Amino acid sequence: MTTPQILIVDDDADTRNLVKGVIEALGYQTFLAENGERAIAICQQMMPDLVVLDLMMPGMSGIEVCNWIKSTELGQMTPVLILTAINQLEDKLNVLDGGADEYLTKPFHFKELQTQVNVLLRIRALNLKLQERNVELRAAQEKLVEQERKLLANQMGGTAAHALGQPLTAIKLNLHLIETLPSDDHRSKKALAAIKQDTDRMAKLLEELREVDPTKREQYFRGTQILEMGDKSKK
Repeated sequence: MTTPQILIVDDDADTRNLVKGVIEALGYQTFLAENGERAIAICQQMMPDLVVLDLMMPGMSGIEVCNWIKSTELGQMTPVLILTAINQLEDKLNVLDGGADEYLTKPFHFKELQTQVNVLLRIRALNLKLQERNVELRAAQEKLVEQERKLLANQMGGTAAHALGQPLTAIKLNLHLIETLPSDDHRSKKALAAIKQDTDRMAKLLEELREVDPTKREQYFRGTQILEMGDKSKK
Protein backbone atom coordinates (compact mmCIF):
# COMPACT_ATOMS: atom_id res chain seq x y z
CA MET A 1 0.00 0.00 0.00
CA THR A 2 1.32 3.46 -0.91
CA THR A 3 2.02 5.77 2.03
CA PRO A 4 -0.36 8.77 1.96
CA GLN A 5 1.32 12.07 1.09
CA ILE A 6 0.15 15.17 2.93
CA LEU A 7 0.94 18.79 2.12
CA ILE A 8 1.11 21.22 5.07
CA VAL A 9 0.72 24.90 4.17
CA ASP A 10 1.32 27.58 6.82
CA ASP A 11 3.29 30.81 6.87
CA ASP A 12 4.41 30.12 10.47
CA ALA A 13 7.42 27.78 10.61
CA ASP A 14 6.68 26.59 14.16
CA THR A 15 3.12 25.61 13.20
CA ARG A 16 4.34 23.84 10.06
CA ASN A 17 6.83 21.76 12.04
CA LEU A 18 4.29 21.02 14.79
CA VAL A 19 1.68 19.77 12.32
CA LYS A 20 4.40 17.85 10.48
CA GLY A 21 5.36 15.97 13.66
CA VAL A 22 1.74 15.18 14.58
CA ILE A 23 0.95 13.81 11.12
CA GLU A 24 4.21 11.91 10.64
CA ALA A 25 3.47 10.13 13.95
CA LEU A 26 0.68 8.41 11.99
CA GLY A 27 3.23 7.08 9.50
CA TYR A 28 2.32 9.48 6.68
CA GLN A 29 4.73 11.37 4.42
CA THR A 30 4.60 15.17 4.59
CA PHE A 31 5.60 18.12 2.40
CA LEU A 32 5.85 21.71 3.59
CA ALA A 33 4.91 25.01 1.97
CA GLU A 34 5.28 28.45 3.55
CA ASN A 35 2.72 30.21 1.36
CA GLY A 36 -0.03 29.67 -1.19
CA GLU A 37 2.18 30.14 -4.21
CA ARG A 38 4.58 27.45 -3.04
CA ALA A 39 1.67 25.13 -2.24
CA ILE A 40 0.32 25.44 -5.77
CA ALA A 41 3.78 24.81 -7.24
CA ILE A 42 4.02 21.57 -5.24
CA CYS A 43 0.49 20.51 -6.28
CA GLN A 44 1.36 21.12 -9.93
CA GLN A 45 4.26 18.69 -9.61
CA MET A 46 2.50 16.13 -7.43
CA MET A 47 -1.07 16.35 -6.14
CA PRO A 48 -1.01 15.16 -2.50
CA ASP A 49 -3.58 12.86 -0.90
CA LEU A 50 -4.53 15.55 1.61
CA VAL A 51 -3.81 19.26 2.14
CA VAL A 52 -3.67 20.82 5.62
CA LEU A 53 -4.03 24.52 4.89
CA ASP A 54 -3.72 27.70 6.93
CA LEU A 55 -6.46 30.23 6.22
CA MET A 56 -4.72 33.58 6.83
CA MET A 57 -1.45 33.88 4.90
CA PRO A 58 0.32 36.75 3.12
CA GLY A 59 -0.22 36.69 -0.64
CA MET A 60 -2.69 33.98 -1.58
CA SER A 61 -5.18 33.13 1.15
CA GLY A 62 -6.05 29.60 2.14
CA ILE A 63 -9.44 29.94 0.42
CA GLU A 64 -7.76 30.93 -2.85
CA VAL A 65 -5.42 27.95 -2.63
CA CYS A 66 -8.34 25.66 -1.82
CA ASN A 67 -10.32 26.99 -4.79
CA TRP A 68 -7.37 26.38 -7.10
CA ILE A 69 -6.91 22.80 -5.86
CA LYS A 70 -10.59 21.98 -6.27
CA SER A 71 -10.62 23.47 -9.78
CA THR A 72 -8.16 20.82 -11.01
CA GLU A 73 -9.15 17.30 -12.06
CA LEU A 74 -6.94 15.55 -9.50
CA GLY A 75 -7.66 18.13 -6.82
CA GLN A 76 -11.37 17.36 -6.88
CA MET A 77 -10.53 14.10 -5.11
CA THR A 78 -8.06 15.74 -2.68
CA PRO A 79 -9.56 16.66 0.71
CA VAL A 80 -8.58 20.02 2.20
CA LEU A 81 -8.41 20.55 5.97
CA ILE A 82 -8.34 24.21 7.01
CA LEU A 83 -6.35 25.16 10.12
CA THR A 84 -6.97 28.67 11.42
CA ALA A 85 -7.15 30.80 14.54
CA ILE A 86 -10.45 32.32 13.36
CA ASN A 87 -13.35 30.69 15.16
CA GLN A 88 -16.43 32.61 14.03
CA LEU A 89 -19.34 30.54 12.72
CA GLU A 90 -19.72 32.73 9.64
CA ASP A 91 -16.04 32.29 8.78
CA LYS A 92 -16.34 28.53 9.22
CA LEU A 93 -19.35 28.40 6.88
CA ASN A 94 -17.55 30.55 4.30
CA VAL A 95 -14.57 28.19 4.40
CA LEU A 96 -16.76 25.12 3.85
CA ASP A 97 -18.70 26.91 1.09
CA GLY A 98 -15.34 27.72 -0.50
CA GLY A 99 -14.63 24.04 -1.09
CA ALA A 100 -12.82 22.96 2.07
CA ASP A 101 -13.73 19.54 3.42
CA GLU A 102 -13.13 20.17 7.11
CA TYR A 103 -12.22 22.96 9.52
CA LEU A 104 -10.07 22.92 12.66
CA THR A 105 -9.29 25.92 14.86
CA LYS A 106 -5.98 26.79 16.50
CA PRO A 107 -4.91 25.84 19.09
CA PHE A 108 -5.95 22.28 18.31
CA HIS A 109 -5.58 18.99 20.13
CA PHE A 110 -3.05 16.68 18.50
CA LYS A 111 -5.43 13.72 18.67
CA GLU A 112 -8.21 15.75 17.06
CA LEU A 113 -5.94 16.68 14.14
CA GLN A 114 -4.87 13.06 13.71
CA THR A 115 -8.49 11.90 13.76
CA GLN A 116 -9.49 14.49 11.15
CA VAL A 117 -6.60 13.45 8.91
CA ASN A 118 -7.49 9.76 9.17
CA VAL A 119 -11.18 10.40 8.49
CA LEU A 120 -10.49 12.56 5.43
CA LEU A 121 -8.05 9.99 4.02
CA ARG A 122 -10.63 7.23 4.49
CA ILE A 123 -13.26 9.34 2.72
CA ARG A 124 -10.82 9.97 -0.13
CA ALA A 125 -10.08 6.24 -0.43
CA LEU A 126 -13.82 5.48 -0.57
CA ASN A 127 -14.38 8.18 -3.21
CA LEU A 128 -11.53 6.82 -5.31
CA LYS A 129 -12.95 3.30 -5.05
CA LEU A 130 -16.39 4.60 -6.04
CA GLN A 131 -14.88 6.45 -8.98
CA GLU A 132 -13.07 3.27 -10.06
CA ARG A 133 -16.30 1.26 -9.81
CA ASN A 134 -18.11 3.89 -11.88
CA VAL A 135 -15.43 3.65 -14.58
CA GLU A 136 -15.75 -0.15 -14.56
CA LEU A 137 -19.55 0.15 -14.73
CA ARG A 138 -19.39 2.53 -17.70
CA ALA A 139 -16.97 0.18 -19.46
CA ALA A 140 -19.31 -2.77 -18.83
CA GLN A 141 -22.28 -0.77 -20.10
CA GLU A 142 -20.41 0.23 -23.25
CA LYS A 143 -19.45 -3.41 -23.80
CA LEU A 144 -23.08 -4.51 -23.43
CA VAL A 145 -24.23 -1.80 -25.83
CA GLU A 146 -21.61 -2.88 -28.37
CA GLN A 147 -22.65 -6.52 -27.99
CA GLU A 148 -26.28 -5.54 -28.49
CA ARG A 149 -25.35 -3.56 -31.62
CA LYS A 150 -23.53 -6.58 -33.05
CA LEU A 151 -26.42 -8.88 -32.13
CA LEU A 152 -28.92 -6.51 -33.73
CA ALA A 153 -26.78 -6.23 -36.87
CA ASN A 154 -26.57 -10.04 -37.11
CA GLN A 155 -30.29 -10.42 -36.55
CA MET A 156 -31.04 -7.71 -39.11
CA GLY A 157 -28.86 -9.55 -41.60
CA GLY A 158 -30.63 -12.82 -40.82
CA THR A 159 -34.00 -11.13 -41.12
CA ALA A 160 -33.10 -9.63 -44.50
CA ALA A 161 -31.78 -12.97 -45.76
CA HIS A 162 -34.89 -14.77 -44.55
CA ALA A 163 -37.35 -12.19 -45.95
CA LEU A 164 -35.65 -11.46 -49.25
CA GLY A 165 -34.08 -14.82 -50.05
CA GLN A 166 -37.17 -16.49 -51.52
CA PRO A 167 -38.23 -13.69 -53.93
CA LEU A 168 -34.61 -13.12 -54.95
CA THR A 169 -34.22 -16.82 -55.81
CA ALA A 170 -37.45 -16.71 -57.83
CA ILE A 171 -36.22 -13.65 -59.75
CA LYS A 172 -32.95 -15.40 -60.62
CA LEU A 173 -34.78 -18.50 -61.85
CA ASN A 174 -37.16 -16.43 -64.00
CA LEU A 175 -34.28 -14.44 -65.46
CA HIS A 176 -32.53 -17.67 -66.35
CA LEU A 177 -35.74 -18.91 -67.96
CA ILE A 178 -36.06 -15.73 -70.05
CA GLU A 179 -32.46 -16.07 -71.23
CA THR A 180 -33.09 -19.62 -72.46
CA LEU A 181 -36.44 -18.96 -74.20
CA PRO A 182 -37.15 -17.30 -77.55
CA SER A 183 -38.25 -13.68 -77.14
CA ASP A 184 -41.72 -14.43 -78.53
CA ASP A 185 -42.37 -17.37 -76.18
CA HIS A 186 -45.43 -16.75 -74.00
CA ARG A 187 -43.53 -18.15 -71.02
CA SER A 188 -41.14 -15.15 -71.22
CA LYS A 189 -44.04 -12.77 -70.61
CA LYS A 190 -45.19 -14.93 -67.72
CA ALA A 191 -41.65 -14.92 -66.27
CA LEU A 192 -41.44 -11.13 -66.59
CA ALA A 193 -44.75 -10.76 -64.77
CA ALA A 194 -43.44 -13.02 -62.00
CA ILE A 195 -40.25 -10.92 -61.74
CA LYS A 196 -42.34 -7.75 -61.40
CA GLN A 197 -44.43 -9.38 -58.69
CA ASP A 198 -41.34 -10.52 -56.78
CA THR A 199 -39.62 -7.11 -57.03
CA ASP A 200 -42.79 -5.47 -55.70
CA ARG A 201 -42.75 -7.97 -52.86
CA MET A 202 -39.09 -7.18 -52.11
CA ALA A 203 -39.82 -3.45 -52.11
CA LYS A 204 -42.59 -4.02 -49.56
CA LEU A 205 -40.27 -6.16 -47.41
CA LEU A 206 -37.63 -3.42 -47.45
CA GLU A 207 -40.23 -0.94 -46.19
CA GLU A 208 -41.08 -3.37 -43.39
CA LEU A 209 -37.39 -3.71 -42.52
CA ARG A 210 -37.15 0.06 -42.04
CA GLU A 211 -39.99 -0.07 -39.49
CA VAL A 212 -38.98 -3.29 -37.73
CA ASP A 213 -39.04 -3.23 -33.90
CA PRO A 214 -35.54 -4.25 -32.65
CA THR A 215 -37.05 -5.54 -29.37
CA LYS A 216 -39.28 -8.14 -31.06
CA ARG A 217 -37.59 -11.34 -32.19
CA GLU A 218 -38.59 -14.80 -33.35
CA GLN A 219 -36.89 -18.17 -33.61
CA TYR A 220 -35.38 -18.93 -37.01
CA PHE A 221 -33.12 -22.00 -37.20
CA ARG A 222 -31.38 -24.07 -34.51
CA GLY A 223 -31.80 -21.47 -31.79
CA THR A 224 -30.94 -18.55 -34.05
CA GLN A 225 -33.19 -15.53 -33.65
CA ILE A 226 -34.16 -12.96 -36.25
CA LEU A 227 -36.18 -9.77 -35.98
CA GLU A 228 -39.94 -10.19 -36.16
CA MET A 229 -41.43 -8.55 -39.25
CA GLY A 230 -45.00 -7.45 -39.72
CA ASP A 231 -47.99 -7.85 -37.45
CA LYS A 232 -48.21 -11.53 -36.38
CA SER A 233 -51.89 -11.12 -35.49
CA LYS A 234 -52.68 -10.45 -39.17
CA LYS A 235 -50.85 -13.51 -40.46
